[in-house]
Amino acid sequence: YIFNQSGLKGKLALEKPIQDLRISEQGVVAVILEDGAANQMNLYSKEGQMLVSIKVTIASGGYPLTMALSEDGTHLAVSYILFSGGKVKSKLVFYDFSNKETSGTPSGIFEYDELIPRLEFVDDRTVLACAETSFYTYQCGATVLQNHSQTFPAEAKSIFITEDRIGVITKNPDIAKEGRTEDNYKVQVYRFSGTKAGSFTFDFDYKLVSASDKDIIFYNDQECEMYTYRGHKKFQYEFEHKIESVLPGNKSGEYILLDQQSVKTITLK
Repeated sequence: YIFNQSGLKGKLALEKPIQDLRISEQGVVAVILEDGAANQMNLYSKEGQMLVSIKVTIASGGYPLTMALSEDGTHLAVSYILFSGGKVKSKLVFYDFSNKETSGTPSGIFEYDELIPRLEFVDDRTVLACAETSFYTYQCGATVLQNHSQTFPAEAKSIFITEDRIGVITKNPDIAKEGRTEDNYKVQVYRFSGTKAGSFTFDFDYKLVSASDKDIIFYNDQECEMYTYRGHKKFQYEFEHKIESVLPGNKSGEYILLDQQSVKTITLK
């Protein structure tokens, strides 16, 4: 079912199980369907019309792990898992649907020796690919170019993405000096160009993270801590009910708390 702010806009009834799904701002839907030893990637209009269909066998193309669709619905990026020589690898495949004559032909293919479980279009033509120990950015068009790559000091525990930044949380690789203790976690924040936008350590046993371009929010089942990008702790609280999610609000200093019983707006003073 496809909705926008005014209500229901479309419904798709598919013959095969849905493995993954993305939707563009215009309502174009990209779907990966399970099809035995192959996977079928289809694009549909919000009215249910099939626009593109691509079939990839698992033996030759790999198993789709995740995908990202541009807001205008014309570019698709797919991360596949490959098994080669007893090792697990990733293959990123990009498609350009703005040209109907070549829409089924990949516009770019890249292979890596690590899993890439997250893809995001950070603008209409820039894709961010997050791996276990690094991230990559690509510029999409008739051909795809890799713009930047960045390696992390340790394997990522969590990653958050805002409008112009990516934050990586790892175990703190620093070794404590004699008589001192080090925080358990380290946050490193990068702009999509690769330049560093902040770094700090903290010692809160969190489960999930969300962020805006001003704050980073860490939370577990009942506790929440918020930090600035300079590492200043601006909020700490233990809630009565189990936290489902804490998200930045539309206004500065405003946050949305979802717990097991309610949805609340929190304002910091």
